Amino acid sequence: MPWWGWALLAWGALALALGLVLGRVIRTAEQRERGRGRADEEDEERPRAS
Repeated sequence: MPWWGWALLAWGALALALGLVLGRVIRTAEQRERGRGRADEEDEERPRAS
């Protein structure tokens, strides 16, 4: 296989790997944001002891 064939395969593999990693990071951040939003809402509903 010519060098450019390997370059195309490597480029595709790199894009796939980065896509998976970026998707995982976004999903994790979204879950954290949802969890934080719920915790903030619960704190606002609950009266604070003085």
